[in-house]
Amino acid sequence: MSDEEFIEAIKAGGKRMDNAMLRLYKEQSLRIDIVGLLRKWGASEHQAEDLFQDGICALIINIRTNKFRGDASVKTYLSTICRNIFFKSIKKEVRHNELKGNISDNETDQHTPELEILDKERQYVLDLILEKMGKTCKEVLKLWAMRYSMQEIASHMEYKSAGMARKKKHDCLKRLIAFSRENMNLIKGI
Repeated sequence: MSDEEFIEAIKAGGKRMDNAMLRLYKEQSLRIDIVGLLRKWGASEHQAEDLFQDGICALIINIRTNKFRGDASVKTYLSTICRNIFFKSIKKEVRHNELKGNISDNETDQHTPELEILDKERQYVLDLILEKMGKTCKEVLKLWAMRYSMQEIASHMEYKSAGMARKKKHDCLKRLIAFSRENMNLIKGI
């Protein structure tokens, strides 16, 4: 399948997109080349596989939102996306480690099994609450919590603009806060 046919199929959606994606996944040389590059840059095997999957998701979104201009081949573009995601993750990890280094040893010693259980319970309650918000709000709020930009959220959710994504996030956050206030007994137990 040529790059042009692949791009047309992704833009068309439905079965054509599914078939194009299936061909992309079956093309082992593409995965092997990109995973190999990521490994060369320092990614672990597992991390490289995850980055490849993330890169494919970003590629599809970029094609469907017309961000892919066709200046490079799909393979080159996907390699660049994967590389950028990898280096962003490294920067994020470095920032996290710098912040973590600023925490005193006394604070880090307090990470106990009990705290892990409490964290899991809190996450469970948050997941329950997000389920009540509906699929769209849950997705928007999770993307926002993962620090996606409003433009990225708009693209992912297929909104017309970052402003629409911002409004949806605001509405969902208001609903989340209201629901939390109405159901304090659920939250107080944790």
